[in-house]
Amino acid sequence: MNTGLARFFAVCIAFLALIPTQVLPATAADSSTLLLGVGDSLMAGVGASLPDERGEFALFADLARTRFGPNLRTANVSVYGETSGTLLTPRPPAGTGNGTPTPPPSVAQATQIDRARAELDRLPAGTTATVLLSIGGNDLLAARNRDTATREAALGTFRTNFDTILTRLQAGGHIGTLLIQTVYEPFGSDPAAMGSDAWWTERLNGTIREIAAAHPGAVVVELANAVRGNEDTLTLARYGDIHLANAGHRLAADLLWAVSGNDRTPPTITLVSPVQGNTPRPVVTVRAVVTDDSGARGIIRVALVVDGTDAGELLPRPDLAPDTYLGIWDGRTATGPHTIGVVATDRAGNRRDATASVTFGAVP
Repeated sequence: MNTGLARFFAVCIAFLALIPTQVLPATAADSSTLLLGVGDSLMAGVGASLPDERGEFALFADLARTRFGPNLRTANVSVYGETSGTLLTPRPPAGTGNGTPTPPPSVAQATQIDRARAELDRLPAGTTATVLLSIGGNDLLAARNRDTATREAALGTFRTNFDTILTRLQAGGHIGTLLIQTVYEPFGSDPAAMGSDAWWTERLNGTIREIAAAHPGAVVVELANAVRGNEDTLTLARYGDIHLANAGHRLAADLLWAVSGNDRTPPTITLVSPVQGNTPRPVVTVRAVVTDDSGARGIIRVALVVDGTDAGELLPRPDLAPDTYLGIWDGRTATGPHTIGVVATDRAGNRRDATASVTFGAVP
């Protein structure tokens, strides 16, 4: 082969190397565990300023990655506006109206439950998934302000659909943990007032608890109880929106994480200051090193406790040293012996404390 022809083939081979190769679909062997989100707009992160980062599913996934690392596969198939019925029922195919061809029936009519099942069926043999489920809020909204008979009928339909959803999800034994949120009432009505929106919401939550109890492995997470009384800060109700705000999504993720069983280890604490014994200064710098097996994001609060009473929080100061928390306690009016402590709580609710007994004299 002459020099010019050899150079030509070398250039061709280099060019071909730049053409992207086909990416094959992931196979069952590609991952060893799955985190799957199923349900409505809450699970989709609607209401969060950045749903893919600050929605409850995304926040839970961040914590789960500290446990499973690269072995974790995440899939969120939840759909805005989904009801228990539309989660199960094929949607009719429809064109986009902009010249794009109508998708084939196999795609257009795929239900959320079918997509969830497809994700579960990809799991390797012997591995299981954690499934997060939020459904029922749109069932309530669809029947809101309707007559009692209509709302009772809607509740009965939800009961049937919800049982079917759990049965379909658990078929095949791929789910290790199924976490189901109760539905909150965002406008703060009284659940004890018969016929109020909160009363109907509690009726639906009673159905969720009852049906879940009949499905081994299903765990109900009481989001409704945690939101009640805190609607203004946890939801967007004051703006006329039913969805959770950033703080609400953070709370929902933490509640799910706490019951998931993934984190049973409390944080570790090293109390750097004060040290045991007498101290010449009545204004005490409290410094601690706090770590958690979920990383810095796993710490939800580091509290300053003086003589058994909560005296505020220590703030993170990674600029001083890694995992460092700092606070101040002014004891100028409290001479004598005191126990100064730090209590660290992680997002699963695990707690650990460290204390030091100090004594300082009267201030002139």
